[in-house]
Amino acid sequence: MKRGVTLIEVMVVLAIIGILTAISLPRFSGIIERRLESEARRIQSDLRMARHLAITNGQNYILEISPLTNVYKLYAGSVAPANQVGETRLIKSQITASSDNDFVFEPLGNAAASSGKLLTLTTGARQYKIYVTVATGRVSIEGQ
Repeated sequence: MKRGVTLIEVMVVLAIIGILTAISLPRFSGIIERRLESEARRIQSDLRMARHLAITNGQNYILEISPLTNVYKLYAGSVAPANQVGETRLIKSQITASSDNDFVFEPLGNAAASSGKLLTLTTGARQYKIYVTVATGRVSIEGQ
């Protein structure tokens, strides 16, 4: 006697796979959105740390964003890359980062006039913007 799979059995299995996929896709997109928010909060925190170090140590600190390699680094002083502080931070692979310039914090806590003012993090339709106010060095975040 030959054993095989009927067309009805194949259709039932495909229907079950379709239902499981429909259930899991919204959860997966939620994971990516949480990663984006987490990454935005981490970079916001690192920008605030750069400002704090500039005030505490009385020298400029530069947070350099490299969109091509999706990394950022923190430097002490006004010349990069001679004085890197800490490790190179990798931005998660699903997230695209873009900024208008490197972020430079001066000893009074303000951002330098040539400093970056906006960092945008994007994944799919979601986006977070991190703003730096030049006059005060205040770092704020806005999610969309």
